[in-house]
Amino acid sequence: MTRSLRTAGLVATAALLAAAGLVPASPAHAAALTVDVSCESLGHYAVLCERTIAGGVAPFKTRWYYNGNYFAGQDDKAFTSWSCTLSGPNSYKATVTDAVGASATDTSGVGCRSGNP
Repeated sequence: MTRSLRTAGLVATAALLAAAGLVPASPAHAAALTVDVSCESLGHYAVLCERTIAGGVAPFKTRWYYNGNYFAGQDDKAFTSWSCTLSGPNSYKATVTDAVGASATDTSGVGCRSGNP
């Protein structure tokens, strides 16, 4: 009896949410996946980068690259910090893949500073 009441309650809740338009978008209706990478020099030969995801279908997989080299230890981080070189170039890239296989990439270049921020 309790199980059937719970099931009926879940069905009623789902129907109510669907009628109110509060059900998450299905993958077919999700907005296009985009990613934005922004980085800033922290001084002392360090850079902090952040990636911001919009659209797509969760969960997301993030891969980080520094000067074209992939760093597995930075996977799936929204924020990451790097050592940098004054001689540059310093290029920071994030590639994000969503649950349905869509991917987006963005790159940020920022100068490296040796002194205080």
